[in-house]
Amino acid sequence: MSTIQDLFQQAQLAEAAYANLWDADLKQPISDNEKLIAALRGPENKDFSDSQARAFVLDWQVIDHLPDTAAGFSATIFKNRHTGAYHLAIRGSTDFPDFSADAALIATDGIAVRQLVDLYNFWQRATTAEGQTYAVGRLVPYDSFGDLPLGAIPIDNYPFGIVMGDSSAQPAELRLATGKIPAGLGTVNVAGHSLGGHLAMAFTRLFPGIASNAAAVNGLGFKIGNSTVDSLFAALGGAASFTSSRIQNVYGIGGREFAAMNNGMLQQPGGWNGIYIEDDSFLLPMFRSHSSSQMTDSLAIYNLLATLDANLNGAGASGLYRITPLLEASANVADRTLENMVNALGNLFKAGTTITSAQTDQREALYARIKAIQDNQLFTQSAGLVSVRDLTQFSSTQIASIAQNNLAYRYALRELNPFAILGADYTAHNADGALDL
Repeated sequence: MSTIQDLFQQAQLAEAAYANLWDADLKQPISDNEKLIAALRGPENKDFSDSQARAFVLDWQVIDHLPDTAAGFSATIFKNRHTGAYHLAIRGSTDFPDFSADAALIATDGIAVRQLVDLYNFWQRATTAEGQTYAVGRLVPYDSFGDLPLGAIPIDNYPFGIVMGDSSAQPAELRLATGKIPAGLGTVNVAGHSLGGHLAMAFTRLFPGIASNAAAVNGLGFKIGNSTVDSLFAALGGAASFTSSRIQNVYGIGGREFAAMNNGMLQQPGGWNGIYIEDDSFLLPMFRSHSSSQMTDSLAIYNLLATLDANLNGAGASGLYRITPLLEASANVADRTLENMVNALGNLFKAGTTITSAQTDQREALYARIKAIQDNQLFTQSAGLVSVRDLTQFSSTQIASIAQNNLAYRYALRELNPFAILGADYTAHNADGALDL
C-alpha cells in the first residue's frame, strides 16, 4: 500500500469528491480558491471545516469536474500544486436511499455496471484532445425478441448490452472532450469513498495501461470471478483480473463492515485494512460509521504520527495497525479519542490551543489544532526523525523501569499519554527540572 501520509491525502480527495465543484456562473470547474473553500465546506458549512478546506486548497486545484449523471456518477480530477501529479476522485452515494440502491445492485450484479460505464466515458472525455468527439460506451436493452441491437456486446447475465461508439449522441454538455489530462500521462492515482471507492478500485482494471494506484475508503467490493463482472471489463477493454498490489481499501474497525465487506457476498480485490474510528453506529445520523468525514478525521491523526515517525509512515498496513492501539487508549470515552490525541501532540510541541470538552466533535477545533501542530517549528524539525513508541504493551513496572533513564517516557507518564515520542526536544517541558528524577 501507499504511505500513511499518501493515504490521508487520498482520503481527503475522496471526501472532496462529494462537493459540487462546478462554477455555475463561469460554466467550468471552480478555479477561485474562495469559491473552492465554500464548495468544500458545503451549503450549510457542515462538510470540510474552514481550517481543513484552507489547508486543502493550498495543495490541490480542480482540473475537471462532472457534477452528476443519470446513474449518479460524479468525479473530479485534481492536480497537486506542488508536484503537478494528477489524481482522480470519485464520489460515492449521496444519501442512504441511493447507497442502499447502489449496494443492492452491486450485490446482485457483482459490480456497479452503469457507473462503471460512466467512469469509462468520463476518462475518455478527459484524455481525448479538447473539442473532439471521444469513445463512449452506451448500455442498450434487449428487444422483445431477446436480441440486442446490431454490433452490441452482450454482458453475461445482465439485461443490457454495450454499444461502443463516439460521443456525438451524448447530451450537449458531454458531447466534446475536455482534454484535461495531458497526452501521454502515464500515472494517475484514484480515490473514492463507498461507491466511489468501488469505482476507484475498478479503474485500475478498467485502464490497466495507466500506472494507477487506488485508495478506497469503505469501498464496496466485487463478485470476483463473476461472469457479469468479467464480461463487462472485457467489453470496455479492461484487464482480465485485478492487480491486488495496486489497490488499498481502508474501513472503520468500530463499525459494521457492511459496505467494505470481504466475504461470500462481495470480495475485496486488494489490500483491506481497518483503522480506528470513534463511532460504531451504522445509522447516526446518515450511517456515520460509514461516513467519509469520520474516516478522514481518523486518518488525519494517523498522518500526524506518521509524519513524525518515518518508519511508521513507510510501514503500510503494519503502520496502521501499530497506530490503532494508541488511539484506542487515548480516551475512556470514544468521542474524545481524536481530540485527546491531538491535544497530547499539541501540548508536546506547544502548538495551538486545547480542544475543550465543549468542542468535542467540532471539526474546526480539531483541524485548527492539527494545522497549528503542522506549522510548528519544533514539529517540522522533528518530522521523520523521531520514533513513536506504544506504551500500551508494557506493564506499569516495565514503564517505570524504562523511564528511569529516558526523559521521553517520564514526560509520557506525567501526561498520561499511551505513547512516547523518542528523540523529541523536551527542553521546554523540563526548564524547571520537573521531569528530573
